Amino acid sequence: LPILEEMNMSFENMGTVVEDKVFGWEDEITAEGGNKSYTLLEEGDYPFVIKEVERSMYEPKNPNSKIPPCPKAIIHLMVIPNDPAATEPVEVTTNLFLHSSQEWKLATFFLAIGVKKKHEPLHMRWNLQGLEGWCHMAPREFNDKTYNNVAYFIEPDKAPKRDPHMPAPKPVNGASFTPGAF
Repeated sequence: LPILEEMNMSFENMGTVVEDKVFGWEDEITAEGGNKSYTLLEEGDYPFVIKEVERSMYEPKNPNSKIPPCPKAIIHLMVIPNDPAATEPVEVTTNLFLHSSQEWKLATFFLAIGVKKKHEPLHMRWNLQGLEGWCHMAPREFNDKTYNNVAYFIEPDKAPKRDPHMPAPKPVNGASFTPGAF
């Protein structure tokens, strides 16, 4: 918890973005400025803890989009770096589209966090804060910038074994999880 609390305090010093919005010319701003640091993770497999899940709607910008308008889950992950010198997890956001063409990705995500069992249907649930899993990170380039990117989620039986010298993921504030209590 101290790592997440420190991280939350550092974000508070910069101001808190409550929602994505356009400012009017006379609107008040509350951020304190400064440069938000960004940690780019190397390609590889990483453990994560789910910090938050937001419900949203996907509205394609291109009429020829492969995915039509549909619900979208914005998953905020706290990824644990493989570097023993790292003092903080890295927040990475990934989107899950609730569309049949993306059912494989939804299934892999729920398998990775232990909510779905192989060869069994699942009624999706989204109160996932504090659950853990593994993902494969592969940086991606977009508009001449490089971003952290969840390439795919890793099923528990295929996940790497945790390095005993690396700390276990810390639970997210307020999260509680009882195995089997779905």
